[in-house]
Amino acid sequence: MPTLVVDSGNTRIHWRLRVAADNSIEGYGSYENPFVDLVHELNQLPGGLEAVAVSCLRPDLKDTLARELSMLSTHEPIWILSGADLPKNVGTDQPENTGADRALCAKAWCDRPGSHAAIVIDAGTAVTVDAVSQDGVLLGGWIAPGWAAVRQSLHDHAPLLPFGSDVDDPGFGWATESKVAIEGGVRGLFRGGVQELHERVKRGWFEEGVVDPVTVITGGDAALLEGLFSETEWVPGLVLDGLESCLRDKEL
Repeated sequence: MPTLVVDSGNTRIHWRLRVAADNSIEGYGSYENPFVDLVHELNQLPGGLEAVAVSCLRPDLKDTLARELSMLSTHEPIWILSGADLPKNVGTDQPENTGADRALCAKAWCDRPGSHAAIVIDAGTAVTVDAVSQDGVLLGGWIAPGWAAVRQSLHDHAPLLPFGSDVDDPGFGWATESKVAIEGGVRGLFRGGVQELHERVKRGWFEEGVVDPVTVITGGDAALLEGLFSETEWVPGLVLDGLESCLRDKEL
């Protein structure tokens, strides 16, 4: 029977319906309409959901999500609300204040074949740059505003600037038009900031005797980081992978 995993982040919901070992369907929703497309997919399948796991970065909206999920499945979901729910995968000082998404990325990473020490970058509403050990322990890292947050912050503080997302960033030299200057400037600030945090974690790994950590990139804005790092693994939906790992653990 199918399983469902739900990554409910700061601004949107990403879900994965696992129909079979080699067959899954993914989609997105808002907190106002979290599962509108998922209902259609479930109606195409015989039977009900076997199990549900949810990562929730918005505890204030957990009850709303729980009500929505109760209409899809009679099974009580596994809730991952913070790193404290995955103590084996979190080595920070305060697991209860460590994001569930960061802990799940660490758990998912160690389940991948041939995994070793990594720098895991999750580019979402916030961007996190974390040190994750070979055995899937989140040792710590850095948290910064994501691409949309950086852009929105400039708009909030300078609303008369001519913003426009439909412009091309030349990527070199200088811009001669204000919209291009803004988009290219914000993009450069975002990419450069992530690059700096990545270098910090890389230096930390070097001091631990790890000279070749792999860089793992996930998250909705991962494409904005293309070309920044060598030896990179792009893993879409790493949080969802971690939730599926939680469901497999429950079966053992």
